Amino acid sequence: MTSTAPSVSSTGARCSGLSFSKISLICILSLIFFLRISFYHKPTVFSRKTAVIIAISRAVCYDVFMAKYPLKKLRAVVSGASSGIGRELVKRLVDEYGCEVYGAGRNEERLEELKNSLKNGKNFRYALFDVSDEKSWRAFAEKLEKEGFAPDMLVNNAGYLLPFGKAEKHSVKEAENILSTNYLSCVYSFHAFLPLLKKSAAPAVVNVSSSAALAPVAGTALYSASKAALKSFTECLAMDYKGEIYIAGVYPGFTKTAIFSHQKRNADSKLKIGRA
Repeated sequence: MTSTAPSVSSTGARCSGLSFSKISLICILSLIFFLRISFYHKPTVFSRKTAVIIAISRAVCYDVFMAKYPLKKLRAVVSGASSGIGRELVKRLVDEYGCEVYGAGRNEERLEELKNSLKNGKNFRYALFDVSDEKSWRAFAEKLEKEGFAPDMLVNNAGYLLPFGKAEKHSVKEAENILSTNYLSCVYSFHAFLPLLKKSAAPAVVNVSSSAALAPVAGTALYSASKAALKSFTECLAMDYKGEIYIAGVYPGFTKTAIFSHQKRNADSKLKIGRA
């Protein structure tokens, strides 16, 4: 699998060959299967096959309902925009859907290179700051408000993975840092941008979690915990703001991106990489 991001676009096209009744049946069966798995299995004993089936079942449900959210000409904020999934999201939103995107990240060189690579580079701007810092998010929201950039969609994508290893190998400080980046940053951004999002006719929040939130992976205790926290936060937001804000969670599996940069071995040594 390459660093191509999971689709955030209207996915109705992929379902165009199915009747509404068939789509409904798929969703219902997928949901029943997921609930059955949830009741009879603990996340720690999921087999790889079961974890994949769960992820696909959830994706089918999200895939169908996501078709209701239009993307054309929207304004979006995307964190973790300098590489990997975030970078691909920016490219699709700007060049395929004509969106105006404000990216957040720390690597100015990569963000500038991204801007220059876009067909409609004028529709992409970026800000440099640490997403794990709450004050930075508030300052970012205030900056956009002053510039007259009122976002319709907030995409929380920033995150990182510690080197694989038992929990005892990682310090309490490392736990605090990864929780701040992978989970709390999404809380910070939500609070900072909620007043602006509420002004939109079609507000949306998309949180990019991980399949590790559905089925934890050995050697990733802190990462899996941070993504599980984000999953629960996202699902609660969906209930709290039902009918007010479109809330979505994305749970990609292992994807060949810079997230593996902290590993001692190259990702190719453990993952069989293929093209999507």
